[in-house]
Amino acid sequence: MSRAGTPEPGRRPSIADHAAVPSVLALGGLLLIAGISLVLLFGGGLPGGSGGSGRGNGQGNTLRTPNPSVIFTPEPSVDAPPPFVGTILFAQDGNIWSMSDRDVRQLTDGGSDAMPAWRPDGSGIVLVETKERRTRIPYGGEMSEYVLDYPVIVSTAADGTGREVIKSGLYKLDGGADRYYFSWLLQPDISPDGATIAMVSDAPDPFDLDVGLSLMPVGGGRVNNLGLRQAPGLGHNDPAWSPDGKRIAFTYNARDGAVGAPRIAVYTVANKKVRFVTGDGLAQPSWSPDGTFLAAVRTDGDGRDVVIVRASDGTVVERLTTDGRSFAPTWSPDGSGIAYLNLTSDGADLRLIHLGAPTAADGVPTIVDDIALTTDTRLDPESRPAWFIPPELMPTPASPSPDASASASASPAP
Repeated sequence: MSRAGTPEPGRRPSIADHAAVPSVLALGGLLLIAGISLVLLFGGGLPGGSGGSGRGNGQGNTLRTPNPSVIFTPEPSVDAPPPFVGTILFAQDGNIWSMSDRDVRQLTDGGSDAMPAWRPDGSGIVLVETKERRTRIPYGGEMSEYVLDYPVIVSTAADGTGREVIKSGLYKLDGGADRYYFSWLLQPDISPDGATIAMVSDAPDPFDLDVGLSLMPVGGGRVNNLGLRQAPGLGHNDPAWSPDGKRIAFTYNARDGAVGAPRIAVYTVANKKVRFVTGDGLAQPSWSPDGTFLAAVRTDGDGRDVVIVRASDGTVVERLTTDGRSFAPTWSPDGSGIAYLNLTSDGADLRLIHLGAPTAADGVPTIVDDIALTTDTRLDPESRPAWFIPPELMPTPASPSPDASASASASPAP
């Protein structure tokens, strides 16, 4: 929340009743502006509870990079194959872009969009748009004017047209005209059956709830905050549906003193139970297509790097980057690669790790190469890349050999 004017130093607005605005905003809201991985990236510590407000338009809260350059992709050789299959979405200066083969297109142009996610069939995109609304709340014994920056979940066609609001976080407060507040609606991810959006939110009641794993019908409606366990005031981040739609991996935010200590957890939809997959220092999960592994970010004293984690027991089985400046991994739907963001002095660039067939019995894929998809582009680091591959371009599953089928048929039931 940013007041139109200069508030008294060291003071927050004085709220006389519960139906206005909390006098102290939750630390989880602060973290959710960028996600826990960005908190880790920019210094490794967590902000204190008395830090700046997370629900306004003050310049200190924005993560959009200034003066963005034009998208540039390295010039390929004439005979070079396409660098990847399908289409990857990313954000630059508050606009959503797509990259297919070597064709880069700007899909939105309002300067207020972030966090794109594909519909499972590739027919459209959901994203988070930031809008503004003036509101009046009590401060210093009188009504003062503020400007709220609030999130809206938006749907578009795959080319960015046909923009429609699915869910707005803004709502009207009692007590007079121009009194508003809002809930966070962030990091949407659509279930494989296309029916449900997982996100992190403090809806439907930000006065009583922290920002946590939540579900909402893809067409809009009530947000169901699952009320899962949290470290007090820190909330969750990075929801990611498993390929079979039965589980949601997410980041459980925690701290060790002033240092972030996130863990990856998995929520099982059927029994509504949560299992911690990893120990401290791992965040931003992205499932492999077969659900065996998770691409993730590991944070330690050397920085932040992309790793592969075994989903069953949280073991780190491969370190994919070693520069300490890599984050936001997204596993391709065909399993051929992992796209990720690499921090630069001005923002972030998009890179791609090509994966090869495993060479060991543990099934861990091998690293073929690590290439730049953009150079000096200053991408918005709070928006993870999103990847879609049309069914006709997906590899055909290998048929089991007759011997394997016979062996499986003869095996006793577990």
